[in-house]
Amino acid sequence: MSSAIWINALKEGKVTSNEVDRWAILKFADKLDALCDKLAITKLSDFHDTTDLEANLAPEEEDDEDLPDTYELMAEKGKWFSPRTGIEVMDSLIESLKAKPVRFGLITDHSAEVLTDLEECRLVLQELENEGSMFHLCIVM
Repeated sequence: MSSAIWINALKEGKVTSNEVDRWAILKFADKLDALCDKLAITKLSDFHDTTDLEANLAPEEEDDEDLPDTYELMAEKGKWFSPRTGIEVMDSLIESLKAKPVRFGLITDHSAEVLTDLEECRLVLQELENEGSMFHLCIVM
């Protein structure tokens, strides 16, 4: 079972998800956070939300009918952010990595995957900003 990031949106109390697995920005979250610190910007992991992960790892009850929908849980208890803030972080990371490439991985360099994830996230966040939604980076398994 591998983990990844999905971009979830909240608008008018409803959660939707861009269910594209972005594994690289989760796998290298610590290194990206260190780069954020160096750039004096919000850490990428500050946008992480674990509501879905926690709900899926919780022990299952015998009566599945009483289990809450994870989207409802996220809408109510999730951490949500302005896409503008996320776009600014993505832009800073992308600009920095293009100006001064960083290796992601010991055996295989995954810097291309990290950059692709960041660029794709930036595009999704721009769409969410245009439609007036909030966002978070949902950790999923």
